[in-house]
Amino acid sequence: MSKKSRAPYLSHARIDQFGLLGNRTVGPFEPGLNIVFGPNESGKSTLAAFVGGVLFGWEEARGSRNTYKPVGAERAG
Repeated sequence: MSKKSRAPYLSHARIDQFGLLGNRTVGPFEPGLNIVFGPNESGKSTLAAFVGGVLFGWEEARGSRNTYKPVGAERAG
């Protein structure tokens, strides 16, 4: 009987500083579908942009695109 290999998944997201999110750990997440919910302006889209940037690479910011740059600093993760 062979052992099933578990696919990798994101268990936590540790954010030092990204946009208005700073010094936060989000999770734990489980394998499969996870839903992040909260009130308006609580950072859901910022979290999605952070995770997407870490996993798939950062988009180039041109023009008026939101770079999620922390206040008074360069963009950081």
